[in-house]
Amino acid sequence: MGEESNQDKPKTPKIAVIAVHGVANQAAHDTARAVASLLLNHNQNEKQVQYTPFYESTLRVAVRPVSVAKEPPEIESSPKLNPQDNREPHIHNSPLNPDTQRSHAEYLTEIESLLDRKAHEFMWQQLHEYQGGGVGSTYETIRLEGSRLGQGSEPQPDVHIYEMYWADLSRLGTGFVRILGEFYQLLFHLSSLGVHAVNSARIEYKNVWWNWYSETQTGASRVLSRLIPILNLYLLLIAPITLPGNSPPQYLPIIAWLSLAIISAALIGLCLFWLKASFGLWRVLPILSALGVIGLGYFLILPLGYYRFLAFEWCAVSGVIMWCLMLQFARRQPHADQVALWIGVFLAGIVTKLLLSAEDSYQGITDVAFKVVEVIYIGLLACWVAFFALQLIAGLLGGVAVWQSTAKQSHLKTKEDNGCRERAKRAAWMARLTLAVPSALFIVVTLTLLGALDRVGSRLLPTENFYTPRFEFLFTDRSQFPFSGPEFVHQLIVSAASPAFFVVLGCILLTVLIALWSLFPSAWAEFSPPKSDDRSSAQYGEWLTNGYKLMNWWGNCFVLGMAIGFPVVYLCCVLNPQLADYAWVDEVLGILATFLVASTTSLLALRGRLDHLSFGFRSILDTLLDVDNYLRIHPEDDNPSARIYSRYVSLLRYLCRWQDPQDDDGARGYDAIVIVAHSQGSVITADLLRFLQRETERETDSALGRLVNGNLPIYLFTMGCPLRQLYGLGFPHLYNWARHYDTTPWTRQPHNPQCISEKQKPDPTALLGVNRWVNTFRSGDYVGRYLWRSDCCDYQWSRPAEPDKDDNTWTSDRDRPVHISEDEYLTRREFCLGAGAHTHYWDGTSDEVAAEIDILIREAYRETRKKRM
Repeated sequence: MGEESNQDKPKTPKIAVIAVHGVANQAAHDTARAVASLLLNHNQNEKQVQYTPFYESTLRVAVRPVSVAKEPPEIESSPKLNPQDNREPHIHNSPLNPDTQRSHAEYLTEIESLLDRKAHEFMWQQLHEYQGGGVGSTYETIRLEGSRLGQGSEPQPDVHIYEMYWADLSRLGTGFVRILGEFYQLLFHLSSLGVHAVNSARIEYKNVWWNWYSETQTGASRVLSRLIPILNLYLLLIAPITLPGNSPPQYLPIIAWLSLAIISAALIGLCLFWLKASFGLWRVLPILSALGVIGLGYFLILPLGYYRFLAFEWCAVSGVIMWCLMLQFARRQPHADQVALWIGVFLAGIVTKLLLSAEDSYQGITDVAFKVVEVIYIGLLACWVAFFALQLIAGLLGGVAVWQSTAKQSHLKTKEDNGCRERAKRAAWMARLTLAVPSALFIVVTLTLLGALDRVGSRLLPTENFYTPRFEFLFTDRSQFPFSGPEFVHQLIVSAASPAFFVVLGCILLTVLIALWSLFPSAWAEFSPPKSDDRSSAQYGEWLTNGYKLMNWWGNCFVLGMAIGFPVVYLCCVLNPQLADYAWVDEVLGILATFLVASTTSLLALRGRLDHLSFGFRSILDTLLDVDNYLRIHPEDDNPSARIYSRYVSLLRYLCRWQDPQDDDGARGYDAIVIVAHSQGSVITADLLRFLQRETERETDSALGRLVNGNLPIYLFTMGCPLRQLYGLGFPHLYNWARHYDTTPWTRQPHNPQCISEKQKPDPTALLGVNRWVNTFRSGDYVGRYLWRSDCCDYQWSRPAEPDKDDNTWTSDRDRPVHISEDEYLTRREFCLGAGAHTHYWDGTSDEVAAEIDILIREAYRETRKKRM
């Protein structure tokens, strides 16, 4: 009887909760613990606690790559409308006949499908080459185990909370050089994001203008991200040719022979390593090294002389350094190593010719070094001219392409165009901005760094007045000819900046001021959360909306300043140097360089306090890198997104296969999954589940079988989700699935808010396993707000419910006056939390967050019980 009663006893449902953090500096395990704290402290006005204590344990999960098909999805060309739809622009004022309406709807459906396949292909490119991290590829996380309590303290479902932590896969190191390198990588990759936007739009608007636009945008991006940084590196590596002159002449022979011996030993050791030489050869290494040094010395040092030999030696060493750097750089910028190789071969020929014809003296090698510096500098000027020309041409072609694709096609002027015009404009806007912003930052940061190096390293250069530039037009102050070494470098930097530097600096400073003005209430709310009443919520929401409009307008002004203002002012300064005041340029560069040197010295001296002394720069850079790394394709075998997705899908595999070891008769697994995702974590979650949904049609992952067949439903809860507000705007074709273009007025009647349309994007059913998607936001959230509501909604910034007089807690009672938007089938739910910004979702400042997580757990529990009955 006991066994029968035990078998007949209903099994306790088990709900898994996955907490996914967002951007900013997140610590491991904090997010899962925050969710547990929210549930434990939910409804504090009630005497009875609704959850048992949570017990924490650690587990290590094996990480394997995401299973993808061997071939990418087929991307066909853009569909064409029925010929009868090619009408005059005014035709949109007249009703279309039924046949035309049907063909137009079919056209839009095909466009949607085409863009979905393109977005799927983009993520497939991120994943298909990734093979995993080897033996050490594991993920250590925590599990918080507890239960929800029903009436009379009887357990309802068991709740296990996990964390999907991804910050360690997308963050900076702690060294100054590492931070600086990642900052430059960020600048170089920004231009490629504009290329992605244009190439994605090119698929929809299939015409010759978009083809030319794409090629020009790609050319400008390659000049900025490959040619210009490579030439700057060569410029830094050529200047040290003059360093041997700082050594006393009597020590030059010792330095030459000793350096030759070290290099010879290193080369011989490398050859023995690659040849897998036996121990017998290793014993003769000192003899081979000595013979090599003596032989090379007689063939190289004696004929060339000590100065020229050390100059050649440094060129060889700098070539090796450059090659090592380019091997790493090419992983993120394909073919950069080939570009560097051809430029290096060209410069090596010039250096060899000049050194062989120069005299063996300090004067001789200094002349060679400065001549090569001038050659590289002219190459840099040519690259910048090419970049600004391509940038201007790309901007013009983009305007024509948008006009050709929208204004001259009547079918795009109907209300049912599904954002075709908006997508074209946003793609072109993003392309323009991703050329202007990185070029401006590159100019300011690079000139500041060069100014700092000039002040720190000028004492290593020759101080005699014995060098006259071969290209005098490069310099503003020609009265000082000939130059000393420090004067030559200093004048070159000041001339490179010119008064046009103030145009760039002014654009950046105005951008910072406008951003501060637009985001000031939201930024202040991060430090001091405001009152959550509807009036203050509306004030925050309207201020941020107007701020975005202001920043959008200023973005166009910024592009004009960089594409036209800067090159025009620079050209005027070159043609009329007497009219330009270079003294102010020298003064400003000196201030910036001094600040950089002082701050860098302080940070290096206090390395343990780097995070506290960076004045927020590191956090800002962390946030930018999180977004930028997420959109990287290269390196294809090890990009950050592939590592994040692999960890995430491995956790999902674990949850699909998990079985309770305490069940006596046949272990059971989880009955549902509740994913609580914030900010960038919500994008990662939605992207992955959407990719898995489409990829299961081509390649099935057996470990995810319970998600595929619907036996393990997912309830998704997102907070501050940037899918529509940032990704959908910035990359309208890659994220067309995440953004709708509904501008119809939404008005709430008493007890009956506007119903979300079944076709409103994003669609929860397009995500693998998702039964319900709930989104919440604060009105001043500068990262993400509403997903499904119309832009014209009179309760957009209202809190979800009006509290009763006797009860200040929020419930999900549908009979009360609420401002919750839902669809007919309850697959979408959305509400505003009131005033606030992007953080403070987890810290209990809003009772609605904990209430909604609890509601989803109860809904999952009820659905589980219905299936069992």
